Amino acid sequence: MPSIPRYFKTATPHQKPLMPRDESISPASLRKSSPCNSRSSSLDRAKKTNFLHWRADRARSASVGGDTLIPDTEPEEVDELWKCIRKEKVLSMSSEKSRLPVRRAPERSVNLNKGQEVGGGTPSETPSTREMTKTDATSTVITTTSIAKAKRATPYDKNFREQILSPRGIVIDKPHSISAFADEVTQEYECMIEGEMCEAEFASYAREKLFLRDPRAPGRDYQDLRVWKTDRMLELVAKPDDCWIVPPVLPGQQSVKQYDFDIRPDCGYWLSLQAWSQMYASRVRQWILVLKRRITCPYFFIEFKKDDSAFTAAENQIAAAASIALYNRFNLRIARFEQSKKPLKTLDLTNIKVYGVTFTRDCYEVWCIRPTVNSSTFQWEGCMMTSMFQGTCLAPVDVKDLSDWINEIHRWGLSVHAPNCENDVKICIAARSGGNRVSEYNENMQ
Repeated sequence: MPSIPRYFKTATPHQKPLMPRDESISPASLRKSSPCNSRSSSLDRAKKTNFLHWRADRARSASVGGDTLIPDTEPEEVDELWKCIRKEKVLSMSSEKSRLPVRRAPERSVNLNKGQEVGGGTPSETPSTREMTKTDATSTVITTTSIAKAKRATPYDKNFREQILSPRGIVIDKPHSISAFADEVTQEYECMIEGEMCEAEFASYAREKLFLRDPRAPGRDYQDLRVWKTDRMLELVAKPDDCWIVPPVLPGQQSVKQYDFDIRPDCGYWLSLQAWSQMYASRVRQWILVLKRRITCPYFFIEFKKDDSAFTAAENQIAAAASIALYNRFNLRIARFEQSKKPLKTLDLTNIKVYGVTFTRDCYEVWCIRPTVNSSTFQWEGCMMTSMFQGTCLAPVDVKDLSDWINEIHRWGLSVHAPNCENDVKICIAARSGGNRVSEYNENMQ
């Protein structure tokens, strides 16, 4: 039986099978076109082979049945070519990786002067040792850079203000924390309840911490004397007169007992007349109540009681004090539209309201009093006193809520209520025949 020609030489596991060789292509021509030709010569010298000595007559050729057999390969030469290609690929990949963040290598303590590691002997001067020394130096630079970046200050640092802001003169000034204030109020109320203090003690502390007052003298802090201010009055006597009219008894109703509305609430906030122009301040009394020649248009009342047994009385006093103030504020708004001869709309009564707070020992309740008006005739039909919020001064969160309510009521009183009252009075004075000339006013203000 004829022998079968060997087309492929037995290859080792690390070799790849080759296609039939083209006689016009030689390893020398491949080496010239390959990007690794600068490194191939050193590898060839190390193996004592040179691709330039390759000769075509080394290839063994045979013919069986007219077919040309595949010549034997040169495993060593092919292996050198693959090594060269792999090495070039590794170098290109390493250059790409160098652009990415480098992982910090473990630090080594090396004495570069003596060429010794701490606690070790003198290493031999080999290429591998030199490469390790270079690697350690590179790692040291990378490690130093990483540490420098880690030491950069951020606003999250505990000493950021001392190290960054203070040297530049940047100071952060903020008031005491509301939580600390709430805790202080809570502890004081606990002590007063434990000591069974009287009503006056509870009222005095609440005025001291919660219901504060503005200084009445302008002082040097007020650059403009015509700024809206509140004037807190304690147990103020405001008896009914022509500009302080008692709410009427509604048609079909009957008041069984007589009541003169001499209320004297424990605490009340009025608008200071200081912000009004002196050109027409004397004419203001024709339209609204002015007391002590300095206050007008109250908007906030507070009533204190010792315990829950008098809670109903506190609500009644707030209702009476707020209703007379609300009724006279309603009349001023009606007079404004009557003098300007413009139609009144429901929207024009949106900001006609008064606020109140009732206190019984540590418990409080916030109220809002609004007028009840006939939708077609806009006639007064009483008012509605609505509970807005309630809590206790024994809970810090309730103390914070009460503080927020007080601040918002004053914000509304000085930014909405005060300008509206002044504008209504200006329109009334300007519309009346022979009235003083007033500054600019807004006929569309609601």
